[in-house]
Amino acid sequence: MQLLQHKPATVKNYVNRRVDWGVRDRQLVKQFLVIEAESCEVLELPRRSRAWFCNQLGVKSLVEKKLNKLPLCNAFFIRYSESIEEYQTRRLACIMAELTQRNEHIRPVCEIERFAGLSRQRSRKPAREILRMDIPAWQRIESVPVERTPKSDWSDQYQKMV
Repeated sequence: MQLLQHKPATVKNYVNRRVDWGVRDRQLVKQFLVIEAESCEVLELPRRSRAWFCNQLGVKSLVEKKLNKLPLCNAFFIRYSESIEEYQTRRLACIMAELTQRNEHIRPVCEIERFAGLSRQRSRKPAREILRMDIPAWQRIESVPVERTPKSDWSDQYQKMV
């Protein structure tokens, strides 16, 4: 009993209320969404990772340290950050779009891989599948000249078949 009377007072946990993390979270997510809207169509950008988004706003250390207090930002990163596989496929798409514009679609797969900055050792499965199957098929289709019939002839031929 005497020990209970003479024990020190309980220490109260200090709660820092200088920052309203809910407001900060909403502000950051709005800014991240603006960056996402501006960059979603640009194929030439570097990998759109969590670090890339944070560097665009200059809040990398804040987000790294306080991500547990920013649930909307965390959800944004889960949804919009690119994985390595997505980034490699986007790079291949960018190279193929560029080759199509220059009408140079007949290129060896190894050159396309080199233009995209990929190597056999580091490329992931989706990129390897595109290089192995999709690009050769696309090149075959692009190299075949297609003779198109006028629309009226085509519809007449279709009507005869039905």
